[in-house]
Amino acid sequence: MAGKQTTHPLRPKRHHSPTSGLLYTETIIRARPTNRQLYEFLSKSIGRPPPQEWENEGEEGVSTLQDMALRCFLNHVDGFGEEHFGGDVGLMGERVWREVVKHNLQSLRLWQLFTTICKDHPPPDIDADQPPARTHKTITHHHLPLSLVIPAISSPSLVYLTSLTLIDKITDSSTSLSILSILSNLAVLHIVGSPSSTRETSMIDDDTTRLWNKQARYSNGFPRLKMLFLRFQLGVSERVFGELEHFPALEMVVTSRCGIKTKEGKKVAKEKGWKMTSKAFYAHTDTILEAHPLGRSYLDIVTTFLTSLVSSPAAPSSSPSRPTPLPPLSPSPITIPLSLIQLGRQPPSQSTNVLLDTQEIACWVKDTDESRKLAEEKRKRGVDKEERKMEGGKRVRRIKEAKRRDLLGLLEGM
Repeated sequence: MAGKQTTHPLRPKRHHSPTSGLLYTETIIRARPTNRQLYEFLSKSIGRPPPQEWENEGEEGVSTLQDMALRCFLNHVDGFGEEHFGGDVGLMGERVWREVVKHNLQSLRLWQLFTTICKDHPPPDIDADQPPARTHKTITHHHLPLSLVIPAISSPSLVYLTSLTLIDKITDSSTSLSILSILSNLAVLHIVGSPSSTRETSMIDDDTTRLWNKQARYSNGFPRLKMLFLRFQLGVSERVFGELEHFPALEMVVTSRCGIKTKEGKKVAKEKGWKMTSKAFYAHTDTILEAHPLGRSYLDIVTTFLTSLVSSPAAPSSSPSRPTPLPPLSPSPITIPLSLIQLGRQPPSQSTNVLLDTQEIACWVKDTDESRKLAEEKRKRGVDKEERKMEGGKRVRRIKEAKRRDLLGLLEGM
């Protein structure tokens, strides 16, 4: 039953084997294959396509042919790929996407497809639906293996970036966390554990981040990871700041109910070039909770923060249609479309994902000045070490030369 998820078994049946004379019970189990779950994850939508045989009696000629082509596309979207569109999509691509939105057929695969083919035709506004919006959120309650998900959400050509949220558990967690490093377009990693988890059952711990740091150093892992969010990860202590050195693009780490002690965390973070801040995600959360005194879903707060970072190069920041910006954000803006992926589900409750106070979170950002200072000190230590090594080598050579002269003098006197 590898690679399948069990559902409801049928009634057991008793059988008799004439060859062995034994009685045995057979139970047939209906299962849904994992690839079916992956298909739903990529292609499921809430709408229904229009009847393919329907005709618009009010139009004739080319318009009727276009309507027929659109209905055909909407009824067979799974069979279309980038190769079925011309080199210049233009207005036709926008019209097709408008029909997709009109019938609520948006899916992750279609968003990826139209983001790719319309990349040279950016939307006039960050919230535009045609061509695809700059962000797209996909949630599945299935805990799909990351070995199947990663190829489906990657974009080696960086047409879009990915924000990945993992909740509570992963089907193949013992092996899959290490392969996150190969997701080259991963910009945000968000790991949410169970509120009942302990240091021993934490999804990740200091050893996990140590492995990731080695992958970033030796295998070019996590090349574009900008933000790391951790919640209910008691296995992560203040030592985590020593394991982030080789992440080339990491700008911010948010911890919530993890194993980091504030006093020790500030000390270790400063030594490693990080600092706690009341800006960035912390300021965003404070603004949200002021408007929602009874609390707000932690996942929703993270989502609004990420979408506020996504900017549209076609729309200037002074555009009157752009919503009022939230407080100043430390991480740099995201200028590439962002796909928000959530695997698993945790119903909001007072004990899980309803955030009531900013005291539950700590936001850490790179201390640029401190990082430069540490890098300079590290360089000087390296130079001093080399000089001491060279001086030690010279001293050893002088001693050997003196011993050789003494030995020659002793031999000449004999």
